[in-house]
Amino acid sequence: MALRNCTSGFGEYMEVLESADWPQQVEELSDQNEQGFGGGVYISKGQVYVSGTLELTECTSVSGGGVYMKDASLVVNGTLQFEGCRAETDGGGLLVLEGQIVQTGGTIVFDTCKADTGGAASVKGASWTHEIGFLQVSNSRATAGGGLAIGNNSTMHQLGGMMHFNHCTAEKDGGGMFLERSALIQREGTLWFQNCEAWRPLPLHSANQQTFQDVELMFKS
Repeated sequence: MALRNCTSGFGEYMEVLESADWPQQVEELSDQNEQGFGGGVYISKGQVYVSGTLELTECTSVSGGGVYMKDASLVVNGTLQFEGCRAETDGGGLLVLEGQIVQTGGTIVFDTCKADTGGAASVKGASWTHEIGFLQVSNSRATAGGGLAIGNNSTMHQLGGMMHFNHCTAEKDGGGMFLERSALIQREGTLWFQNCEAWRPLPLHSANQQTFQDVELMFKS
């Protein structure tokens, strides 16, 4: 399934209030999102399983340019792709509030996404677990967290697989990833920042100067 050129408040979007499994099931398709959240998909208190392919291209919104999640669960074992998505505030491709994302396989790709915080994705009060598979974040931009912004007591947990940040840029902090009052825990797998830039020199920035245990980072310019 592909959603292109969607704009919350004006364009088409998909609303999931209970559960859905791409590509088998979709709960509701609406013509207008008056709240301005989630340019392509709005998920509230539901569970979404991506076992096929879901592509969001050139989707825009105030928050969560491609997908807006609140108190919901997203499980990816297929292909989830965001390309050229933008948000005025948080999460150019994806915004997660008080929910969880679990990648059990497959691929998640963010390319050329942009927002004020979290150019590709912003996670607040939520958890992101990368069990296995491939997470690719490329050419994304933000004021803070050109790739990902993890805040409000969130947890980014890598159990395996590859997370690759390439050519991500922040005007201030965290070209690849910005952490604020949150935790990054890596048990296995590879976390690779390549050609990421920010006002501060490191591609990963922690606002609370947290000590990262069991984390091995690969930086390459």
